[in-house]
Amino acid sequence: EVAVVVKPMGMPMYYSASKEGRRQRARGPPDLVTSLPGCLEPCTSPTALPSGPAAAHRLDKATGGLVLVCKTVGAARSISEQFATRGVGKRYRAVVIGSIEGKGRMDGDVDGKEALSLFEPVARTRSLKFGWLTLMDLWPKT
Repeated sequence: EVAVVVKPMGMPMYYSASKEGRRQRARGPPDLVTSLPGCLEPCTSPTALPSGPAAAHRLDKATGGLVLVCKTVGAARSISEQFATRGVGKRYRAVVIGSIEGKGRMDGDVDGKEALSLFEPVARTRSLKFGWLTLMDLWPKT
């Protein structure tokens, strides 16, 4: 009923139906949503989504990571509800320049909306080019 796929950085989730979106689709890389039917085993369930597999959430084009894909009506309903009620947590992992110590929070304004994320360093290592690199876990809250 559900699949997990890896979306590479730089791959759009989907192109819009606008004229510009059609132009981008024609000259750009394939988008994740239209690639799904060719990447996944077909769903033989009688409750399969009529339009085929559907991504349960989005990742920005610049973001790579795991995407949940629903194959049946029941899976789509259940996962959609879990995202709506925040029953699913989101964690991002990033490598940042510098030696970051201790947990913390970042808040600010992103595209006119309040944004809050918690962060915690996972590991640090020396870098010949940057001095230090820190592997961070980040949890967006808003």
